[in-house]
This record gives sequence, structure tokens and C-alpha cells, in this order.
Amino acid sequence: MTKAELPQEKLLYYGAKQLTDAELLALFLRTGIKGKSVLDIAREALTRFQGWQGLVGASRAQFCSISGLGTVKYVQLQAAIEIAQRHLFTRTMRGKILSSSLDTQHFLMAKLRHYSHEV
Repeated sequence: MTKAELPQEKLLYYGAKQLTDAELLALFLRTGIKGKSVLDIAREALTRFQGWQGLVGASRAQFCSISGLGTVKYVQLQAAIEIAQRHLFTRTMRGKILSSSLDTQHFLMAKLRHYSHEV
């Protein structure tokens, strides 16, 4: 992998929107393990959990069942999710109107993701 293909350099050069889901997750996870790059771990996690929704909803045991993912990374991910939820909630409470179905979807997913049943 050339330096220009590394997620950090790619983000700095092209912006975060140009990264794949695996590249974004790899940046968050930061390090791989012997014989397994951080990008490989990110791809495996997203595949096993069938994308972001499954990964975000994974239990600690499920998350940590992937080699290279442990409690510290699980806690960091949960904290990042909470930060994003609070940011979205604060934006909405400040009078920013949910102006599209996608905005509404993101807001409701953030608020209702912990429910195991339809709400």
C-alpha cells in the first residue's frame, strides 16, 4: 500500500467523505495486530456485523470476539457514538429543523438504537 492509499493520508488529501467505511473504522481503531492490519480488522468487523448499524449495536462480547478488538476499543466506540448522538440532539434542539428524510432517519436511529423492539 502506498502512502497515498493509507487512510490518514487519504483523509487529509481528499477529505473524510472519500474514505470507505473500512478506512474510517481503521482510522478510529488506529492499530492492527501481528499478522493482521488495522484495515483487515475493520473490514472483518464491518462484514461480520453487516455494516455500521450492526457494529454499533454489537454487544461488548460480540465486538471483542474479533481478533484485534478489545474492551478499550469497544469503550472508545461507545463514547464516540454517544458524542455523535449528543451533537445531533443538540443541533436539533437548537432549532435546526430536520429538513430531509435522511436527517430524520439519522436522528431517529441515534435516539432509538438501544431498543430491541419497535418503538
